[in-house]
Amino acid sequence: MMCNGTFKDKDPNKAIEYLDLLAENAQNWDTVGTCEAPTKTQPSVSSGGMYNLREDHEFQAKLASLARKVEALEMKE
Repeated sequence: MMCNGTFKDKDPNKAIEYLDLLAENAQNWDTVGTCEAPTKTQPSVSSGGMYNLREDHEFQAKLASLARKVEALEMKE
């Protein structure tokens, strides 16, 4: 499903469906155990376009996705 036309022209249900689809198909990051804690000898500056996500960022993203789904369910009722 693509956002044919402009997003603002969609009815609320189609807009929520499209946003849910985007959220589900967004890049999923499984960061548990994959990010190494920086040692004192390693600089904390990011290099080469690599970003280390903190676990609370992943939690916030999942919580926002769940909130959108709950709102969508409430709108259907």
